[in-house]
Amino acid sequence: MTSNYPRGSEWRKWDLHVHTPYTKLHNGYGDDSDVWDMFCAEIEKSDISVFGITDYFSLDNYFLFIEKFKNKYPVSKKVFFPNIEFRIDSKNKDGDHIQLHVIFSNSLGKNELEQFFTRLKLVSTDNSTLTNKYCTNNDLSEVGYKKAMVTLEALTNQLKNDFAEGKYLIIGVSNGYGSLRPGQYDSRGDEYAKEIDKICHIFLGDESNINFYLNKISGREQYNLPPKPVLKGSDCHSFEDISQKLGKFFTWIKADPTFEGLKQIIYEPEERVYIGEEPEILQRDRGNKTKFIRSIKINQINGYNEDKDIWFKNIEIPLNPGLVAIIGNKGNGKSALTDILALCGNSHRYKDFSFLKEGKFLKDGLAKNFEAVLIWESDENINKNLSDETDLNSPERVRYLPQNFFERLTSNLETYEFEKTLEEVVFSYIPEEDRFGKSNFKELINYKKEIADREIDNIISKIKEINEIIIEKEKKNYPDYKRQLEEKLKLKNKELEERDKNKPKEVPDPTTDPNLSADLKNKQNELSKLTTDLKEIVEQINQVRHEISILKINIEELKKINKELEYLKNQIENYINTNKQVFTKYGFKIEDIIKYEINFLNIIEKIKEEENRLKELEIQLKSQKEIEGDLPLPNNERQERFNKSLAVRRENLTRQIDIIKASLSEPQKKYQQYLEDLKKWEEKKKQIDGDENTIDTIKWLKNEIEYIDRQLNNDLTNLRNERLDYSLQIFRKKKEIADNYSIFKNAADERIKQFQNILGEYNISIDVSLKINLSFYDEFLGFIDQGRKGSFYGINEGKLILEKLIKGKDINSEDGIKSLLSEFIEYLENDKREGIEQEKRYIIDQISKKKNISNFYEYIFSLSYLEPTYELKLGNKNLVQLSPGERGALLIVFYLLLDREDIPLIIDQPEENLDNESVYRILRHFIRHVKKERQVIIVTHNPNLAIVGDAEQIIFVKINKTNKNTFSFESGSIENPTINKHASDILEGTLKAFDVRRLKYLRYNYE
Repeated sequence: MTSNYPRGSEWRKWDLHVHTPYTKLHNGYGDDSDVWDMFCAEIEKSDISVFGITDYFSLDNYFLFIEKFKNKYPVSKKVFFPNIEFRIDSKNKDGDHIQLHVIFSNSLGKNELEQFFTRLKLVSTDNSTLTNKYCTNNDLSEVGYKKAMVTLEALTNQLKNDFAEGKYLIIGVSNGYGSLRPGQYDSRGDEYAKEIDKICHIFLGDESNINFYLNKISGREQYNLPPKPVLKGSDCHSFEDISQKLGKFFTWIKADPTFEGLKQIIYEPEERVYIGEEPEILQRDRGNKTKFIRSIKINQINGYNEDKDIWFKNIEIPLNPGLVAIIGNKGNGKSALTDILALCGNSHRYKDFSFLKEGKFLKDGLAKNFEAVLIWESDENINKNLSDETDLNSPERVRYLPQNFFERLTSNLETYEFEKTLEEVVFSYIPEEDRFGKSNFKELINYKKEIADREIDNIISKIKEINEIIIEKEKKNYPDYKRQLEEKLKLKNKELEERDKNKPKEVPDPTTDPNLSADLKNKQNELSKLTTDLKEIVEQINQVRHEISILKINIEELKKINKELEYLKNQIENYINTNKQVFTKYGFKIEDIIKYEINFLNIIEKIKEEENRLKELEIQLKSQKEIEGDLPLPNNERQERFNKSLAVRRENLTRQIDIIKASLSEPQKKYQQYLEDLKKWEEKKKQIDGDENTIDTIKWLKNEIEYIDRQLNNDLTNLRNERLDYSLQIFRKKKEIADNYSIFKNAADERIKQFQNILGEYNISIDVSLKINLSFYDEFLGFIDQGRKGSFYGINEGKLILEKLIKGKDINSEDGIKSLLSEFIEYLENDKREGIEQEKRYIIDQISKKKNISNFYEYIFSLSYLEPTYELKLGNKNLVQLSPGERGALLIVFYLLLDREDIPLIIDQPEENLDNESVYRILRHFIRHVKKERQVIIVTHNPNLAIVGDAEQIIFVKINKTNKNTFSFESGSIENPTINKHASDILEGTLKAFDVRRLKYLRYNYE
């Protein structure tokens, strides 16, 4: 079931000022016998939809015309209202009598109207005291139509006495003969002009009068006179007028062609009225037919036996190209209709469907028994089975904001990555020439931050290096480490003490014995000399080994330098090859711009020099057996190697010493053994005592303990500060990237400024800031063993501590970031839980055994979790800080104001988180604005959304659960009485509340 005008309020041409043949004054039609047929034919062929059939003081010609027209064109859709023109006894500044028109509802009967005229007293221009004359044919003929007048008081009082409010409209004349307007007279005249203005609902005029009566220019507003519509009419009095004026002097009105529709322009004097060739919105619709839905059909598939209920059967709903409000009681098919529209429009938000989802209409294959056809104004048909899925590889044809999506946005914005939506919107406002050929925001920002990202990577590599040093220092700062050192030192001291106790017992030198033979003395002396020589050789060998160690380090460093230079060379060459065309584009040869020279020869020669020296030294350490085992060598070269080898000389000396030792006397052998034992004892003692560079020796242990006590904390602090400096360098680079975000949003900012007069104190903005991403909390705590004592102990407790730590930090300032990073370490090294009283903790104890502390530090100090992002703000508050009502309204304004898509916008119950004040104060302008740019379909049970948005169409839907879940609908305009009653029944509030809010709803007696 639906109304006569199911598409709701539509633009039509109206001419409410057309005189018929035999009009009482200035009749130019003649009196031919076929004059009425000719007039009716002209009316029928005209493209005017609604006429005001006008005459002076009389209804005779109106009823005569209606009779003749209906007989001639019984199925015509033309609509007619009686328009009676009255002369008032007061005059304007030009001496003309004031003219007023009264248009009556065409629902009033002839007798009812004629009774009014018989009660309306007349006065005459010749006799203002005329009495007992009324607006009847006889009295008017006696007084004369040219002289007849009524008083303003008599006219208004009689109208109120005889007709219910809303059955007539008083129309003033805005300029020309019989006009009167405030601001043109003395104070007395102005008061009368204001009174005339107040009683008039509408004014007749032209384009030049519109702004005055809409209070867009001075003259009325200072008198607290509300805006009123201005209508243009042809004022035809002849066939010549019809030829020249009818269809050329008219008014576009967006309303049902009914008296209730006409009354709507009183409440919408600007939005529903247009004087001109054609409203811009009709041009919009005609030029973008692929962007407007004409209708939706829903039906059962062939062969469905209704065993799972009727649901949808032969449903066809026409849709207005403006604002469509879908209403109905809860669970009666509102979201079902929008889900189906969204499915046919290939909305990608299918996961948020509330009707077409598993557990509801998709359950047990119910949906597959139904199909829908979406018909666009371009005549394109989109056919879908209700069980079909969205094609994510095809573009969306509608923008759908289902209730589930909206609720998640208003309660947990981050889960839907609302920032990404902001990025898409910002990108849509960036002029094509500023997009650098990129197709989306991600590509553009990646292009703009490419260099900064490389610089950040370089800084991170430095952070990695310093992290390793810091970790080593922190290990030394761990109590167990110092304790271990102290225990080792005790053992070493004890070992040294025991070593002193076991010093070899001295044996006398036999050479001092006077009885020793000269031969033995000579052997003893020779042995001493050989031992001294051996000692020197061993020292030389140690020196060679040390030099070899240094040479190997040098060679490795030189090779590393060489590889780095090769990498650098490849990078430069890759850059040259990649960017050659770009340089050529601007007339450059890249080889002339980039000139470089890397001298590998010097490095290679130095490597060879060091390697040759290494070979020479390695030969000196080769034993005789190793030299003999070398590749076949000429005898002279092999001999040369023997001569150079310190190892061979050591072997020879050792052999000679052993031979002499074997020939010594027993006392000499004991003495030699003593010397060897003493030497070993001294070497071992020296080894235990060690030096500051030899690990685990007494001197090294003492030095390490002293370092821990005196210097470690200072070094650790300095290293951490250095690491902080690197992090701040990264922070600055991220701020540079954020600057690009700010530049990108300039065009979107301009869009907001365009509506600043509407926004007023409702200060909407898109802000750019660095923000910690949502995954940070899980990733940070993922490194922590929350079963170990520390600030972050406990799964839930630890997260709360972390959130508290971060809360209030200004992460968009260097001081804030420095404080945050420092406190991460502070919280790990000191237990911040209540009642623990800052107990000392150690980071290494708190890092999960499954994780790596190096990776943890890299994660924290590389700031990879800190990214530039857009935030939608109201004043200084971001979305999270707003109340649900503020947040909901702001999000709707965002989609209405900033979303540049011109495809249909479908919103399912956005008012769930709104209060009425938010709806009226904030949204009315934006709903009205966006419906001029795109088709808008909303599901609502809040009257303010339909009323303040001046919905062109209201669709009342119902599912009859007692009749096999049968879906039905009624559709029409706000002004349609049937639809209006549904609205007043279903939408929240009472009829009285509707009248107070917008005075739109019809009055019913519901008792």
